[in-house]
Amino acid sequence: MKKLVSEFLYLSLFQASNYILPLLTFPYLIRVFGLSVFGEYTVIQTVLTYFLILVDFGFNVTGVKNISQAATEEEQSKVFNTIMASKGLLIGISLLVLLVAGLFAPEVRNHFLAYLLAFPAVVGQAIFPIWFYQAIRKMKVATMINALIKIFFTGCIFLFIRRADQLATVFLFNSIGFLAGGIIAVIPVYTKYNLRFFAPSWQHVKADLGESWRIFLSRVFITLYSSTHVLVLAYFKTPFVVGQYSAADKVFRGLYNVSTPFTQVFFPMQAKLYKESMVAYIKESKKIFFILLSVCTAIGVGVFIAAPFIVKLVVGQENAVVLAVLRVFVLSVILYPFGAFFTNMLAIQNMNKVLLRAVTYSAVMNLVLVVPVIYYFSVIGLAWLSFATQLLIFLYKGLSLVADLKK
Repeated sequence: MKKLVSEFLYLSLFQASNYILPLLTFPYLIRVFGLSVFGEYTVIQTVLTYFLILVDFGFNVTGVKNISQAATEEEQSKVFNTIMASKGLLIGISLLVLLVAGLFAPEVRNHFLAYLLAFPAVVGQAIFPIWFYQAIRKMKVATMINALIKIFFTGCIFLFIRRADQLATVFLFNSIGFLAGGIIAVIPVYTKYNLRFFAPSWQHVKADLGESWRIFLSRVFITLYSSTHVLVLAYFKTPFVVGQYSAADKVFRGLYNVSTPFTQVFFPMQAKLYKESMVAYIKESKKIFFILLSVCTAIGVGVFIAAPFIVKLVVGQENAVVLAVLRVFVLSVILYPFGAFFTNMLAIQNMNKVLLRAVTYSAVMNLVLVVPVIYYFSVIGLAWLSFATQLLIFLYKGLSLVADLKK
């Protein structure tokens, strides 16, 4: 129990550095850039999200499960090296896609320097083995490195960013921090935890990609109804409108990630319990569900009440549109974390097909509705569409898990 509490605290600190420090910087960037340039900044971040999903490829789920269940250091070495080799292949594909997009996509070509300076951050996050430290319950190392990355980036923003034409410089600082952090985080895997480095065979890489394929597709579909909202909005509306939506969205993402440590810290334990005792697995999963529901509901109520103050703090002045969008997002705050929690359980119970169906249905619903919703209801409608998506995923995944456990 003491070990579990310790891991939860370190995971909480990890997530705090991921989302609380950026919550300090993005209001500053809005003031320096203005909502229009901040909207362009968000579009670039959104495009890079696709590369992050590609290089992750679901290994943050399958990696934790496979390392947790590996009985020897030799087996752990095989899992680790195969995943890192797979990520190397995916990084190469991502870079090629970016270079081609720079030639043919006007949005990328217009900000090509910013995209190039931002790409090393994708590499850094890809090689950062958070999934390994989470699986062996040694989050202290990962947390310290991650905190240093975020402190470096935050300090550079406040010290050096002074003008609206420094968009590319922001991404440069981010890349330096993530790339250095990723390299540093890999070193203890081989020096402290005694894993052996070797080049895995293509068959092992192919098998790893095959195992993570459905989880990867689920992440792609999730992005289709989350991050893609920003790209579609940017196509139909001005950068200023994108900036309004993005300001509320940044607050929303920071808030729902407060609950992420709950799902992450229990994942290795749930994976082991599932193999050892179904009764204990069900009991612990129910307990985690109600803890998560209580925490998310409390956060949602608090944010709804404090929304006017939060908007003024973030934007620098009152903004009715940002306020309205944020209050709709509060409903999603309560449901969103269950997406990750249910995904972990579906992976443990080998129900990846259900996971893929859930996100496929949600993605199709979004692709059909996103354009008319933006046309008729603008950013408010987009926020409601986001909530409807979360509700659909919550119900489909949750009911599927209950049905499987009753068999």
